[in-house]
Amino acid sequence: MPVAPGTHVAYTIVPGDSLYAIADRFGTSSAALARANALFPPVADPNLLFPGQKLLIRTPGMSQRSVVLHQVAPGDTLSGIAERYSTTAARLASLNANQDTSNLRVAQLLYVPAFVYEVEPGDSLYLISRKRDVTVRELMSANRNRTGFSPDLIYPGYRLIVPQRMGE
Repeated sequence: MPVAPGTHVAYTIVPGDSLYAIADRFGTSSAALARANALFPPVADPNLLFPGQKLLIRTPGMSQRSVVLHQVAPGDTLSGIAERYSTTAARLASLNANQDTSNLRVAQLLYVPAFVYEVEPGDSLYLISRKRDVTVRELMSANRNRTGFSPDLIYPGYRLIVPQRMGE
């Protein structure tokens, strides 16, 4: 199963962002962002990014584990983030014990109990959900507002956020 190693940020696009500027800020390439988020026709146009959409960005580093950070967006609450990733607010607070989770700040990065799965040829959300013991609904929730994400069609190379069960 192709779990994508490294630290990934679920980044929320803000006004004025461009693919190049985001790639530069995170030390990656526009091509890597486009590939991981299916930013190519007919799925999406890499030159059309809209505030509020989310990109999954792998940060530089050599981590062998797959780690996901959620970037706090305006209106986010700890319970809302927990619901998105099929966990509890208490578990999120525990994962982020070194941070103030009672007063979230926009752009704050929070560890979430999830990993990144790189889609292979022949995969579907249903097949991935069966392999990872999560529901299709949980996959859809963790990836909502992601640029290039469609519950009906996923492309090889696209990187999905997969929530982890409590014991994983």
